[in-house]
Amino acid sequence: MKNILFFLLLFLTINNAYSQNQSLKDDIKKIADLTGATKAYGSIKTQMLIAIPTKNQEDFSKEFDNSLPIFLEDFEKFYSSHFTHSEIKEIIKFYETPTGQKLSKNISLMIENPLKYNENWDKKIQEILIKYMQ
Repeated sequence: MKNILFFLLLFLTINNAYSQNQSLKDDIKKIADLTGATKAYGSIKTQMLIAIPTKNQEDFSKEFDNSLPIFLEDFEKFYSSHFTHSEIKEIIKFYETPTGQKLSKNISLMIENPLKYNENWDKKIQEILIKYMQ
């Protein structure tokens, strides 16, 4: 009888830990969506496709798309190592507000078109680079 109780308690503990971990993963995925990180992933792909010959673009796209789980794992590792689940829930609340949505939209615009928003800095860096390459 003690063994049955022990295994039942162990099962319930493991099941609860799994549920909490899955809830944390789901919330971090929600942050990726709310912050525009998932959308930025697509923008990066579009920018990279420009450099890929047309004949290789389909294969590149497939491999790139297959890397999305790795991207999300890294995203999850970052958030889970720097924030508690409670803090992650607060971040979600913020990004669901009009201000959070506006921030997300504007950051996404900058990520999608970095040269437009970093034009002055980009020119300065090019000058410095050319100066020291000679």
